[in-house]
Amino acid sequence: MKQHWSHTALLSALLLAMCVVCTACADSQDDGMLELSSAHTVKTRTLRVLSIGNSFSLDALAYVPHLMAELAPDVDLTLSIAVEPSCSLQKHMQNLADGTTYTIHRNQNSEAWTQTDGITLARALDAAQWDIIILQQVSWDSYNYDTYQPHLDNLIATAQHHLAIGGTLAWLITPAYAQGSNRLGTIKLSSDEMARLIGQCAQRVTHDTSVDMILPCGTALQLARHTAIDKYGAAGHLTVDGSHLQTGIACLTEAYAATEALLRWMRYPKSISTSVLVPNEQMLTRYRVPSQALPAMGLNAGNIPVAKQCALQAIDSPFFNP
Repeated sequence: MKQHWSHTALLSALLLAMCVVCTACADSQDDGMLELSSAHTVKTRTLRVLSIGNSFSLDALAYVPHLMAELAPDVDLTLSIAVEPSCSLQKHMQNLADGTTYTIHRNQNSEAWTQTDGITLARALDAAQWDIIILQQVSWDSYNYDTYQPHLDNLIATAQHHLAIGGTLAWLITPAYAQGSNRLGTIKLSSDEMARLIGQCAQRVTHDTSVDMILPCGTALQLARHTAIDKYGAAGHLTVDGSHLQTGIACLTEAYAATEALLRWMRYPKSISTSVLVPNEQMLTRYRVPSQALPAMGLNAGNIPVAKQCALQAIDSPFFNP
């Protein structure tokens, strides 16, 4: 016998089914950690990014794939970071000539980072037609534009041959040393003075070269040093040693700036301001690259809006000028 449903009964049944589904979704989260799986999202755009740098690249970019997975789940993102410790623009060019190898940290669509050693920079460049290639200067030369050239022009000339149609070159602004760092004493600058000079160099890069995209990660970090989150970091001022960033809110601040720059370059309709992600230590421990085996600090709901605001302010005014 067929069962006949009234409109009221049918509506009640549908609402009950929706409640069951919502309850199942809520129960699937573990320890309040938002899972950023994009397995059920159709990928309609691709973004291939290569960063040529050093440990400061890892500080700035390690959390970017996981923010992108939340904000742009339809983007098929590959992020590769070619790392040689303490590598300058001049040394990158030397490495290209003599075949010095790098460690490549790679992330595909916010899965776990992979690490491959023994890859030459030429091979890393050949691995894809890159939409964005990110360049940077080593920290102790970052405030002195005389150290940039002619090495930057030479590296740009090489990198341009590996860009996809419509691709671009980007410049990563690295952070100034923390106030009180021995390195600041050596160069006789305050942290803000160093940040201001780094910003001036970045501005010259965009004026004098074909680089037309800025990732103002260091600027966001310096702005954060003028807020309450400056207290985090084993060595103070968001650092673990006076220069490298402490895992947690410091790295997340830089990642917010980098992610916002990528979203705007793609003209993506979302911004980091719409992110609801409140990462905890467990989450970012899982997401950091192997070389960042440090405890996470400052990850709480009160600090996240501060980090976002610093990143957005840096995007709007990328060259630190207090």
